[in-house]
Amino acid sequence: AAHEQLRRYGIAQWLDLPYGRSQTDFKSIAKKIKEFMPEAIGCFSIAFPTKELFDSLGTDYFLGVTPFGISDMSDEFFQRFLNNRGIKFIFSSVVPDPFSSNLEITSLYRSAMKKRGFKYNFTSFETYISGALFAHVIQNFTPPFNKEKIIKYFEEMKNYPFKGLSLTFNPKTRDLGQPIWVKTIDGTWLNCSNLSG
Repeated sequence: AAHEQLRRYGIAQWLDLPYGRSQTDFKSIAKKIKEFMPEAIGCFSIAFPTKELFDSLGTDYFLGVTPFGISDMSDEFFQRFLNNRGIKFIFSSVVPDPFSSNLEITSLYRSAMKKRGFKYNFTSFETYISGALFAHVIQNFTPPFNKEKIIKYFEEMKNYPFKGLSLTFNPKTRDLGQPIWVKTIDGTWLNCSNLSG
C-alpha cells in the first residue's frame, strides 16, 4: 500500500529495510539508510526497534531528514524519547488525538478512562471506539441477533454520524477507518478526510 501511494505521487525510488522481531542491532540498517540519503523515513514498526534505529542513526541525522509513522509510535515511552532527543516526528492515526480532540466520542473516552484511573493512549482509544460503535449497532437491532444482520448494518453505513465521527464503509478495505488524522511536525492535528479512499 505504501508503494502504491508513493507511485501515485510520482516518487519512484525508495528503500525497504525490514527488521527481525528479536533484532537489537540496527547499525547495518542505519548504514544503508545513510548511503541511500532519503529525505524522509517511514516507520511502519513498533516503538522499541524504532528507538534503537534512531539511536544508531544519531540525533544529528534528523536535522535534514523527516521521520514519520503510524500510531504505534505514539506510546509514552517513544514520545519521551523523541522529546529528549529533539526529534520532530509526523504521526498518522485512524482516530483523532485522544488528548486534545473535542469530538463527543473523545470526551466520552477521556471520561471513562479518568473514572477508572487509566492513562489515555491511541490503542485504547481505537478499542473504545470499536466497542462503543458495536454497542450502538446492537441497540438498533431487535432480537434475534446474528452475524449477517450486524455485518449488513456496517456495510450500509455511508456518512454515518457517530458521536462526532462520520463513518463510511469502504468495500475495498472492508473497514470504517476513515479519515486519517495526521500530527504535523509542529504538533498540529489535521483531519485528512480528502486523503481517504
